[in-house]
Formats: sequence, structure tokens, C-alpha cells
Amino acid sequence: MMSSSLKRCVLRGRTLFLKHDDAVCLCDAMGANKSQCRGADAQWCAFLRGNKARKLVGIANALSSPQVTAVASHGGIQSNSMAALSAIVARENAHRRTLQSKPSQVEFIYFTRTRVPSWLKQSPTGNYGDAVRNGAKVVELDNANYDVVTSAPCRHDGLQVSTFRRLVDGSGGAQKSETPAPSSILWVPMGGAMPEAAPGVFSMVDELVEQLCDSAMSSSSGPSRWVLAMASGTGCAALFAHTGIEHRKQDLKKVTLSWFCYVRRHMAQR
Repeated sequence: MMSSSLKRCVLRGRTLFLKHDDAVCLCDAMGANKSQCRGADAQWCAFLRGNKARKLVGIANALSSPQVTAVASHGGIQSNSMAALSAIVARENAHRRTLQSKPSQVEFIYFTRTRVPSWLKQSPTGNYGDAVRNGAKVVELDNANYDVVTSAPCRHDGLQVSTFRRLVDGSGGAQKSETPAPSSILWVPMGGAMPEAAPGVFSMVDELVEQLCDSAMSSSSGPSRWVLAMASGTGCAALFAHTGIEHRKQDLKKVTLSWFCYVRRHMAQR
């Protein structure tokens, strides 16, 4: 697997190392041959870099099961996560079309409380446009039905099939869906805040620990105490980075790595 580099810089007398995870795409995170990124997967990897590639690699692996025929998630109509998930589903569907067994295509349903403006539906732009072009079906819900979605457990089977069908085909949604088999819905909470996101983020922490423990980084003339600072939306990647650091404490013999991040309160509650 490709490891993203650290770039040293000094800001107001403080030494900082910037980890260029933007150079890591989904193929890198999955440990795939780089030729895949230059070939069939190239168009999808443009959506799936850095934080999104790390978090969603577990979901991409879960989609390789032919039993999965639907992915559902929720959030705003210009969500980065929506665009990234649509790319993962489109990537899997392109792969399935090449198989002799011809497994069912995966449907991506995205629930939102925000009413999609008519002008945006007519001329899709931004993340919404990318998701729609990748085949996403955006279902607008009223407040009561959207609250049902947001209260679903943060795990892959968190949205019950009966609830999914009602929201998509019934009063909660305006679009009809090809109803998947009962065991085939992969539920992805907002921002990918689920256990499947952990391994990819842990791999980033592992890389960082090894890089900081390297003699060039932790020599006697350099700093021995480090703080990992992360920007975060839902707090998913930040939470798993913190957990990963805790798991690697026994390996941090030359340096001390602690963690700092602003995390939205709802992630801590989940």
C-alpha cells in the first residue's frame, strides 16, 4: 500500500509536518495495482482521495459481495460523502458488468431533508451533479421521516429493510426503487461513521507512527513530542485516528503522539 509523505515546514518557530494524504487514492488504500488507478478505476479515484479513500476502503471491500444490491446513506445535497459513495457504487457496478456471472447492479439511495431546488435538478452541479451522474437516486424526506434515518444505528445493517422500502417507495420518498433482497442493503451513516471506516484510518495512523519514529524525524535534535491535528466534519476520521493512536501507544518508544481535533458533538454521542 502506498504511504503518503510528510512535508516539514516551520510556522512561527514551530516545526510542523504535513501529511499529504491527498496523494492517496482508493486504489492505494486497497493495496491494488497502480495500473488499476491508471485504467478502469481512474475516473472513480478522482472522487476518492485522502480522507475519503481511507474511510471508505472498508465499504468498497464490502461491496465486493454480490449479495449487496443497495447502498443507502443520508446528508446534505452537496455532501462530499455523497459524491464519494456514488463513485464507489459506480466503480463496483462497472466491475460487475465485466463478470460472466453478471451479478445484480448496486443501487445507491441517498436520503436528504433538504429540498432539492428545481434549478439544481434541471442543471445538476457540484457534488449533487457528480452523484447523480454516477447513478445516485436522491430521495427527499420530510422532517419526521428524516429523523427516522438519522436515528438508525451506525453499522452496516443499521437501517431495517422495511424502513428502507417505506422511505423509498412509500410516503417518505417520491421515487420508486428496485426493491433489494432483505439482506442486501448496506447502510452507511452520515460521513461514513461506522466500524468499517476504522481499518483505513488505522492504516494512516500506522504510517504516521512509523514515519515519526524514523530516526530522521525523532533524532536527539528534533522534537520528541507530537500532536496530531485534524480538521473534521462528522468527526468519524478523527475519532478513529484517536483510537488508532491509543492502540499504537506501546510502539511509540521514541516519540509521544497525542491527538487534537474539533469534533462535532453528535459523533461523540454515537
